[in-house]
Amino acid sequence: MSDEEIKKMQEDAEKHADEDKKKKEMVEARNQADTLIYTAEKTISDAGDKISDDDKKPVNEAVAALKEKKDTEDVEE
Repeated sequence: MSDEEIKKMQEDAEKHADEDKKKKEMVEARNQADTLIYTAEKTISDAGDKISDDDKKPVNEAVAALKEKKDTEDVEE
């Protein structure tokens, strides 16, 4: 590769660095959400009748809300 091609690639990488950072943050947030969802659902399932419906309800509501939010493009949500 010529020096000019290398320089152009470096400039492109710098230009897209913020975009790449945002994508990385979004992927990490989605992965964390998926982990939280799985853990909460598995814990509720494993506990079975040991947990009352009153105790399960807020957890299930939070899981449902997280499922809705995890596919948005806003990392803060």
